[in-house]
Amino acid sequence: ILTDTAWPDSGFGNPVSSHLDQAGNHIFAFSGSNGLNNAIGYSMEGRYWNFIVLSQLGIVNDADFGNGVYVFAAEKGLYWSTDLTQWNHSETDIQRLEKVVFGDGAFVAIGQSTSVLTSTNGADWTAVALPSEKEPQSIVWDGDNFILAADDGLVFSSGNGTDWEMLGTTDQSAGIDFFYDGSHYWTLSFSTLYKSPDALTWEMIQYPEGWVADFSLDSTSGRKFITHQGRIWEYVDGEWLIYRALPEGTPPDFLIYGGTTYGIIDGIPGILDEIEYDHLRHARLDDPIFHNNRFYAWSNGQGFSSTDGSNWSRDLTDVTHFRGIYATNGEDVHVRVQDLQILSSTDGQSWNVVENVSTNSSQSLFFGGGKFIYTDRDTVRTSLDGVSWTQHSVPGPY
Repeated sequence: ILTDTAWPDSGFGNPVSSHLDQAGNHIFAFSGSNGLNNAIGYSMEGRYWNFIVLSQLGIVNDADFGNGVYVFAAEKGLYWSTDLTQWNHSETDIQRLEKVVFGDGAFVAIGQSTSVLTSTNGADWTAVALPSEKEPQSIVWDGDNFILAADDGLVFSSGNGTDWEMLGTTDQSAGIDFFYDGSHYWTLSFSTLYKSPDALTWEMIQYPEGWVADFSLDSTSGRKFITHQGRIWEYVDGEWLIYRALPEGTPPDFLIYGGTTYGIIDGIPGILDEIEYDHLRHARLDDPIFHNNRFYAWSNGQGFSSTDGSNWSRDLTDVTHFRGIYATNGEDVHVRVQDLQILSSTDGQSWNVVENVSTNSSQSLFFGGGKFIYTDRDTVRTSLDGVSWTQHSVPGPY
């Protein structure tokens, strides 16, 4: 067990986070580590992550918290912990647990079986047969009852997780993503979103053309969101409004909790607004320049800036006129190279061609020692003012 390790700045390989969840006072990222689906990342605020590997865990599908215990439903059974440091595995007859839900003092877990599992402490589990030989698909706690959706549209209800009765049948079964917002049930099934007042009668929710990749219900506010066409959309008064764009490299899985948006970029989980910039260490920054005491660069078609060259943030300043090979004396002289020409400017806006060169191979340009220095495959050129240039046939310390 590895604890107090910032993810991903650890020496434990390259965890690739693939799913976010919230339970208790923690955000969880379920993932694989070095190709093994047995990793859990957890964080209280989404900035500093502990990274844990449990060798027998398998793929983690769901988590919940209750009675002071965290419980995880995984491919190879149920795991539980009271402190997220010491972990225990509960043997069950049901393998590949898909969902675990806490309500009214009890956990209920479902998997590939016609029975459900119940527990009050996360350690001791009892198998309970449903009133039908149908396999559960999903389950949610609505504040009064566990509502369970099973194969063939059967819907069951239980107040304690042990005694079940059939509510009825429905033409639209709930998908694995099953939520309750205080008045309606919501489910994402085969990229289509539905809502229902009773888990039996479902209404398909229209959204902009395309398909929904993920759905998130902020349990603290009841606000509802989807990912669709590279954006997060919020459902407001029967309409979908653009909430925010998704950064490049963001998988569709996301989580909104307490008004904060959590996501995953390049395998890094965290607060989306923050890791949107942190992921630049995994991306290429093109055409860096220094202008007005800031560095500017481009990555995946977006502009970024930095005051120290290490910490970068998104920047919409139009500095496209500096793109290419650029240098400045830090005051009033700007020089850039564009293909076979050297251009000079005193304001960074109006440019004049001051020198022609013979090749654009291996070009570089910088300012140092009180002069501009240009090099390419064949020559070195120097200038004191950025306008008048002296060519040197043999590279050397000029």
